[in-house]
Amino acid sequence: MTAFALPLSPANTSSVIPLALHTVFWEADTACAAAIAEQHDVVLEKEAWIARMLSTRGCCGFNLVSADRDGDSDQAIGTVLYCPAELAPGAALMPTAPVSDDAELVTSLFCAYPDSSEGQRQALLLLAAVADELTQRGVVAMEMFAFRNLSGTRRRGQLCTDDTATHSAPETMSQPLRKEVADALLHPGKIGLLDFQILLEAGFHIAQDHPIVPRMRLELPPTQGLLYEAASTTLLADNEFPIS
Repeated sequence: MTAFALPLSPANTSSVIPLALHTVFWEADTACAAAIAEQHDVVLEKEAWIARMLSTRGCCGFNLVSADRDGDSDQAIGTVLYCPAELAPGAALMPTAPVSDDAELVTSLFCAYPDSSEGQRQALLLLAAVADELTQRGVVAMEMFAFRNLSGTRRRGQLCTDDTATHSAPETMSQPLRKEVADALLHPGKIGLLDFQILLEAGFHIAQDHPIVPRMRLELPPTQGLLYEAASTTLLADNEFPIS
């Protein structure tokens, strides 16, 4: 399969991968997130947040679309979202906050096949698209909170899913988490966290360490790791990448 990354726009917001629309962990503060969930308005609020970002900031994410899709459907098989950290209130809850002043925050990344061998390649393309767009805008770094799987087991290519979460982590770790974060980390894939090892392999380094949610940083343009290797290919120039 070959896939390509499309910048989010008002025309394709409805094609965002559904999992990305079912959380406002990053986009709303704790009180607002609880009210939104209670009123069952999560999808509407997430779409509204994306629309605000597009109208005020420009590009704030990419959809990953299969080149083998049927007809004219642009339904995404992956979505990545990013913004300045001050526009993602949920980031302030993390124990390794704040995000560096010179960096843009990649809040979340979702793929349709997170537990398959395609998952890491999908994540790579989406991260590479973000790195390319931010580099063109003169941003010097991108950062992302990672999930460190305490069990130490991750199948090759696997992103964070419910199966990789260590459910006892919030109670056993040496650095306590806020309740909202501890609850979210029971299912890290649902808020778009990536496995720590995937970000290391992509070329990120640790900006601030933590037993569960280290903050990772990638200098732009990438100079090492899989994102550097991908940037050296002609495929990436068109945000296109073979994922099989």
